[in-house]
Amino acid sequence: MAAIVVTQTGEAFGYCRATTCAGENDDYCAVGDNGCIIDGLPLAWPQGATLDFILDGDSAKEAEVFGAGPALENAIDAWSEVRCGNDPPRIELRYVPEGDAPDGAATIDVVFVSSGWPYANDAIGRTELEFYDDTGLMSVATILLNSQHYVLSRNPDENEVDLTAVLTHEIGHVIALAHSSIEGSTMESETTAQFATQIRTLAHDDEEGICALYPPETDTVVFNLGEGGEGGEGGEGGMEEPKGGKCSQAPAGAGGSSWLFGSAVALGLVALRRRAGGA
Repeated sequence: MAAIVVTQTGEAFGYCRATTCAGENDDYCAVGDNGCIIDGLPLAWPQGATLDFILDGDSAKEAEVFGAGPALENAIDAWSEVRCGNDPPRIELRYVPEGDAPDGAATIDVVFVSSGWPYANDAIGRTELEFYDDTGLMSVATILLNSQHYVLSRNPDENEVDLTAVLTHEIGHVIALAHSSIEGSTMESETTAQFATQIRTLAHDDEEGICALYPPETDTVVFNLGEGGEGGEGGEGGMEEPKGGKCSQAPAGAGGSSWLFGSAVALGLVALRRRAGGA
């Protein structure tokens, strides 16, 4: 397993990495000049990890979301087609049709929640992460989609939400990217519903983010959290029980993100503003 080295430099970048830092409110973790959290250890999967994305077909049928499988495939492809120079990042993302057993890879469940949505009604999606607090190495991730309060569609009309765009954004959180301040990036923290389809396509900042976390050319991963970050060297995972964290999508004006657990990571809110008169 690759070593994890945390460095402190003033190098400018727009993408942000999720970290182990969390607290009772948004002011708990220090934020750098680029808007990224700079406390805690960065999160990442082990170099060379394979992530198998499994769509919960029963929940998709209940939500009457047709084409959910192709939407997930397209979202996975957007990240899988990234090249870091001439080589792919050292992480493999795969779509696994329902019923096909994973071969030991990490399993990422994608679930539509049509009733009993446990979070704020205006949250379109949540990505739940589990990780080792002493290393930042991730072990489990789940994508939850709010089909109770939103109509999610692969080919959305005026009153629907672009499912492929939402999944592309959430997969960015699965691989341990947090929200970016770069306008037009897939991981941007604020966008508008009418432009949501644009985030199906990764921006250069998104590509730089995945290449920084999973570089193809070295077994050493350098996690640069920006100026003022707390540094430390991580070891092998498995020393402690994994901890959990959340990411959500919600309309602007929802009051910002709220920290859900101590010793966890909260990836915050991405604003997806409704059109006037929209659902």
